[in-house]
Amino acid sequence: TISQVFLKKGLVKIGGIKISGFSEFAESFLKLFQEIYIYIGVIIAILGAFIWLIIISKKDLTLVFPISSAIFFIILFLSSWLFLGENITIWKITGTIIILIGISMLFK
Repeated sequence: TISQVFLKKGLVKIGGIKISGFSEFAESFLKLFQEIYIYIGVIIAILGAFIWLIIISKKDLTLVFPISSAIFFIILFLSSWLFLGENITIWKITGTIIILIGISMLFK
């Protein structure tokens, strides 16, 4: 989740990936390699994947996946607001609460 925030921040800094033509795409693709936030995001994603492999090798997937999903929504919600300046609306809050309630029902 944190990796997604860094990747998004890096993409915003370079102006996104342009797909209107090959030269624009190639130029924006090359800019990815010049942005530190992209590197940080990729490194965190790789570390997260490795940690996830360790976790699911030791615990039931039906237990850890819903828990990680709940954590994902909470962290993404807050970090997008704090670090990316995204708006928090009543609809986003309501949707997040509904998702968390649904996940908690899996453990009843």
